Amino acid sequence: MSETLHLCNNPRHLLFALLDSLGAAGKARILYLEDDLPVPAETRAALRAACPAAEITFTTDRAEMARFAGLPRWVPEVIRRNLRPGQSGQPVRPIRPASWRGSTLGTERFTTGYLYHSGFFMAKVAAGLCDRVILRESGLNNYTTIRVPVLKALLRLLSGLPPLRQVWGEERWVDAIEVEHPDRLPPTVRQKARALSFANLRAAAPPAAAGRLARAFCTDLPHIGGSGPTALILTQPLDRQGFCSPAEKVRLYQGISDRLATAGYRTFAKNHPRDNGFTLSGAGELPGFFPIEAWPLLSTAQFDLAIALCSASLSQQAGDIALTSIQLVPAALFERRH
Repeated sequence: MSETLHLCNNPRHLLFALLDSLGAAGKARILYLEDDLPVPAETRAALRAACPAAEITFTTDRAEMARFAGLPRWVPEVIRRNLRPGQSGQPVRPIRPASWRGSTLGTERFTTGYLYHSGFFMAKVAAGLCDRVILRESGLNNYTTIRVPVLKALLRLLSGLPPLRQVWGEERWVDAIEVEHPDRLPPTVRQKARALSFANLRAAAPPAAAGRLARAFCTDLPHIGGSGPTALILTQPLDRQGFCSPAEKVRLYQGISDRLATAGYRTFAKNHPRDNGFTLSGAGELPGFFPIEAWPLLSTAQFDLAIALCSASLSQQAGDIALTSIQLVPAALFERRH
């Protein structure tokens, strides 16, 4: 039995998981889902070189679900991803993801499983292989409730869960939730919570190894020392979230950058990793796939100001990145209907 399993799906999760593994002498199995944010080949190689004791595997949730699915394609996906017929020659008994052993993870068992998003198909598969399941903070979604589609609401009702609103970590197979601010979680899951911050994980890892890990994500960060105050803009994929058009998004962030420049700031921008394909005129760039939480692992310099519409990174590690941070939109209002 292996010690730990981490199920990740973005560079921030991957940084946290690998930093955690360094603090535990590097022994961990890490499964990264590339559905939304594939890891560049050169970054894969650099991460494996920086953390040789961690076993990193790359797959997609879509591919794993396709391997599981045994019902016809006309059956709604929410059913096909949760139920498949039993194998021929065996007692007729449906198979659920938690008891399926045909995934990339196979039959290996783990003492502890760390999930960073409980909604993936592979989250249920991983939970079935772990003695204890811990949901770690993924972002601001941990602190809000999510509206549920009609069919899923019916299935939740039949399962004894609140039908209309979903909360991350409410699943019975999630034993604990580790977040920066346990007191801000929805009341229905607060009893599972305990505090964990990126600073905790960073302090537990050997400094030299943590620096090598951060450099695996990016070897060419800009130097921000020099004359005049500096500002960092963190973008978000507003168009992909349905908030606005791509052109409107660019105009919004360019307007912020221009106002900062007029106020005398040397401005830098780090696009969200899902927010590629545009740059801000007059602003320096940080790589989109670089998790900004890794900045203090590589530089002792801080930006004078960090600004975002509504970013989990600034709600948690802002003091390590910038002297002052500004969130322009409260988390409760950061959705399309507002």
